[in-house]
Amino acid sequence: SAGGAGAPGSRSRQPMNSMTGFGSAALRDRRLDLEVEIRSVNHRFFLLKQSLPEGLARHEAEIEKQVRARTARGSVTLSVRAKAPRDGGPALPDLETFKAVAGRLKQARRALGMKGDLSFEEVLLAPPLWQGAAGAPEEDLWPRVRKLLPEALDGLAKSRAREGAQAAAALKGHLAAIEARLE
Repeated sequence: SAGGAGAPGSRSRQPMNSMTGFGSAALRDRRLDLEVEIRSVNHRFFLLKQSLPEGLARHEAEIEKQVRARTARGSVTLSVRAKAPRDGGPALPDLETFKAVAGRLKQARRALGMKGDLSFEEVLLAPPLWQGAAGAPEEDLWPRVRKLLPEALDGLAKSRAREGAQAAAALKGHLAAIEARLE
């Protein structure tokens, strides 16, 4: 029929969504500050650009699937940032991490036939203790990103709906002004 959804002059009740929007979600704990950020702008088709830490590269397809399921059109940029927490300087490893690193160093020392005890200072110099969040293993990052992604997508959807409602209101105002002039 001529008055169907999307036809000129129809009064469709389906809300209008903008393709422009922003959503983010963050997780902060003593070892890691993680942020997932999604931005979208107008584009005729769906285009996703991902900026991920190295440990998440193998999950690009799954991330794209989740974003595509919630965002049909637009140029979407998704970035994941992981870093060591800012407050209080560098994060200190927990006692179990210290023990594990010391144990591996002792094994290496024995395997190399080195004599003597391992000092606390030597343990402190071991790079695995100070491997920042950027080098966080994939098994630490992926479960957290998988949890944050829907929250960031919810924010993007709300942002796009808000902007769409504003555009729809502006269009209705223009349409009313045109109709008033035609009468």
